[in-house]
Amino acid sequence: MKLIRTIILVVTCSLCFTAIAQQESQYSQYMLNPLLFNPAYAGSREVISIASLYRAQWLGIDGAPSTQNISIHAPVKRRVGLGFTMNNDAIGNGTVQTTDIKGIFSYTLPLNRDLSTRLAFGISAGGLFNEVNLGNLVVSSNQTNEQGTQFSPNFGLGLFLRNPKYYVGLSTPNILQNIIANDNNAEILYQKLVTWHAIAGIILQTSPDWKIKPATLLKINSGAPLQLDISLNALYMDKLQFGASYRFGSSASALMGYHFTEKFFGGLAFDNELTDLGGQSFRGRSFEFFLRYEFEDRKCKCSPKPRFY
Repeated sequence: MKLIRTIILVVTCSLCFTAIAQQESQYSQYMLNPLLFNPAYAGSREVISIASLYRAQWLGIDGAPSTQNISIHAPVKRRVGLGFTMNNDAIGNGTVQTTDIKGIFSYTLPLNRDLSTRLAFGISAGGLFNEVNLGNLVVSSNQTNEQGTQFSPNFGLGLFLRNPKYYVGLSTPNILQNIIANDNNAEILYQKLVTWHAIAGIILQTSPDWKIKPATLLKINSGAPLQLDISLNALYMDKLQFGASYRFGSSASALMGYHFTEKFFGGLAFDNELTDLGGQSFRGRSFEFFLRYEFEDRKCKCSPKPRFY
């Protein structure tokens, strides 16, 4: 128990006091909703799509990080898509909480005559609410009780190339390097640096009932090592989806999803952490729960066909 408290203290203090960079939230089911980090994805599902995700990091550890988000996007004209995302990260039982809200616009260009291949450009605008309550930390008898909320505006850019057989994307959710400081700006709590996301996937129809999708996500951040995720998912009869992913040097994940109807999809991810934390071998586990609902296609007055991305 003492070791667990020490780990949490080290992690929380490093986030609140000494970190000079903060990466974007991480998701094991990144392939299910790229809108969270690529605004060019808005409208690409060709119907009104609402999605929500909950992630619990390091199950069983008091004060461990958690993430909740919700998004909605849709095509509003032949080439225009609009969207909205809200993401909340919390750590240390209210010590640090960030809420990121964005409005999204995308514009899509067809690249061939049958419109099967399209390139979308996206931009997002919004900001980050940062709430820090250092009084929740029990560090020493002369600890600070400093608390406060700051708002930092930001913008994102993205490209998304898609075809029924593949997709490729490049984006940065935040192009401004916001600095989060204490009330008198005497001490930088952390700085949000630019993070680039490169995503790609291929859909392989191996039989009438089976599809296979290898996918990858690469994160590039000047203040942190490269982060590479690879995944392999299978889709059976457009209903049952399952697979696995691996985040190099960090975690391995089991993935599962099911199309309850043509409109409603649910996904699960279970991560086994493989990192060393604070000089100790750390084998924590994390959990993700994903839901998506899509409305009837207004053009054909029919339910949307299940999509693999």
